[in-house]
Amino acid sequence: MPDNNGDLLFRYKSMDTTDAVEHTLDILKKQRLYCPRIVSFNDPFECRANISFEALPKVKNARAKERLKKENPGMTDADAEKLAPKRWKQVEKVGWKEALHWLQHDIGVISFSEINDDILMWSHYGGGHNGICIEFRYTVRDHADFFAKAQRVEYQQQLPKVNFYTASSTKIGLAEKAFCPFSLCDQPAVSAQRYQ
Repeated sequence: MPDNNGDLLFRYKSMDTTDAVEHTLDILKKQRLYCPRIVSFNDPFECRANISFEALPKVKNARAKERLKKENPGMTDADAEKLAPKRWKQVEKVGWKEALHWLQHDIGVISFSEINDDILMWSHYGGGHNGICIEFRYTVRDHADFFAKAQRVEYQQQLPKVNFYTASSTKIGLAEKAFCPFSLCDQPAVSAQRYQ
């Protein structure tokens, strides 16, 4: 294994099917990465979270008002204030289902490793030891932004609890909290020492 001063990440790739070869060549030729949807993962518990709506009504109203004004730029503060309680009650009634569906179907995650010679990684992700391992130097200026949000994966016994009202007001913010320590393709991601 080459000396890894913390600026290298590796991606194991299978070469055992035509699709796998095409995906690998796409990475190498076009310098782009595919981030699969969470719903396609083989582990149904990966990237899952319990979403909580615990907050004071004042916080809920402020968040709902902010959201209403963002969705309706011409809305007055008074109108947003008036509609806010109805909005957060509606979100709490069905919002967690929509948030979980969105997290699983619309977010892509990609995994890397700090290690290029891990037997288990070669077995699972490197085509049963017949694939390749691609090296990414993430300090290269063209790639630094992509890898900036990479986080080490830390497996936990219980699903993380994410508070809808204290997580960032964006879907990506909510997803970052839900997947912590996962990163996302929108705010790209970085999985021996697994990273996502």
